[in-house]
Amino acid sequence: MTFQTIPFLFLFLPLFLIGYLICPRKGKLLILTIGSLLFYAWGEPLYVILLMVSVGYCYWAAKKIDQSERPKVRRRILFQAIAIHVFALLYMKYYGFFLDTLRSLLHASWTYKTLPMPLGISFYTFMMLSYLLDVYWGKVKASTNILTFSAYATFFPKLIMGPIDRYANMVEDLEHPTPNVFSFGEGAERFLKGLAKKVLLADALGIIWTNVQSGSPSDLSLVTAWIGALAYTLQIYYDFSGYTDMAIGLAKMMGIRLMENFQRPYLSTSITMFWRRWHISLSSWFRDYIYIPLGGNRVSKGKHIRNIMIVWMLTGFWHGANWTFIVWGLYYGVLLILEKYVFSSAMKKLPVIIQWLITAFLVIISWVIFASPDVSSALAYLKSMFFMQGNLLVDEQTWWLLSNNLILLILGVLFVLPLGENIARRLKQNYGGAIALNILYLAMFALSLAYMMGQTYQTFLYAQF
Repeated sequence: MTFQTIPFLFLFLPLFLIGYLICPRKGKLLILTIGSLLFYAWGEPLYVILLMVSVGYCYWAAKKIDQSERPKVRRRILFQAIAIHVFALLYMKYYGFFLDTLRSLLHASWTYKTLPMPLGISFYTFMMLSYLLDVYWGKVKASTNILTFSAYATFFPKLIMGPIDRYANMVEDLEHPTPNVFSFGEGAERFLKGLAKKVLLADALGIIWTNVQSGSPSDLSLVTAWIGALAYTLQIYYDFSGYTDMAIGLAKMMGIRLMENFQRPYLSTSITMFWRRWHISLSSWFRDYIYIPLGGNRVSKGKHIRNIMIVWMLTGFWHGANWTFIVWGLYYGVLLILEKYVFSSAMKKLPVIIQWLITAFLVIISWVIFASPDVSSALAYLKSMFFMQGNLLVDEQTWWLLSNNLILLILGVLFVLPLGENIARRLKQNYGGAIALNILYLAMFALSLAYMMGQTYQTFLYAQF
């Protein structure tokens, strides 16, 4: 089950919210845990058992780490718990990738049975690992209430696609939520904006990318290739940030705060800034649990470069079992090293608009690698983008795409700017404007429903990770 479906909007969500909001505070954790497990079981009836076992084991391990006064015992339990969670992630998500790679190296012809990947396993595994490490490092006390920890680990708004929030940031709100009319209204507003982002923008932009990608990447005209790359760049932003808006909105309806995961990343003027604004919970996770323990930037230049490349290779690998993701991660690692050690002073001297154009250009290139089915397809697509295939500048597909989607692409670019927030802020300044804004939100919801019922269902892009 996902947020932009009719069963969720008109069956699960209203029943859950009624039960949660009327329940006394002491019972809210139980309602939240049961509701979250039902939400997950709707789409993953078998893997909900894996999730429950993971939650129970992590809860037990953290308590043992917290209670033990012997460093060796604490380390042993921590390493054992990390190894079990990482093994489960590697087996469920990557064993096919490892076997395919080994088969290719050995020129073997064996076959194997693939398993469906549990939804959200990358996200909830990282939440478990952060909790275990924070308990081990003494940053947080281990939970003594299984319901508190279960509610954190299975919290359905963030279970499938994050944000990968920390236990320390959520425990107070989970145990002492403060839902009220104002938080509910703000949460509903945020949810509706996220729903519109997903259904009205991301899904429509995804059709452009699908159309462009349906043929051979080596046959694309230059402008068509760039239209497709721009469409996917906008699609993945509206898709993922739309989910995050819905997750934050749902949590706020319950009186619970989730961390922000996006801060207008496409307005960044450097790659460093981009990754401080895109998927913030993931980049901060790798910073706190991989980069800093390796020494961060408080080491020699050589070791700093090593740390950056390790973090970005792992970041790429986290996204999926495909060499394109590893190449994508290494691409960003190289860019960050060049930005810091080679082009830093030169970039700062450029006008801001040029810094932004260079950053946007590099980010668009990265999404082509990310979205391609394999490395050879990515290279062929990039060659078409840079006139290296000997193809036309424009062709019939170019004109068809522009004639049918130009307004959509313009709107996609415009709403990357803080246009919507500025309009909403001005409307809220007076009573009439506030009424008009509420009518606008209702219209967005109605239009989203119309699209949801009239179009083929499109899942969230990051649900596959």
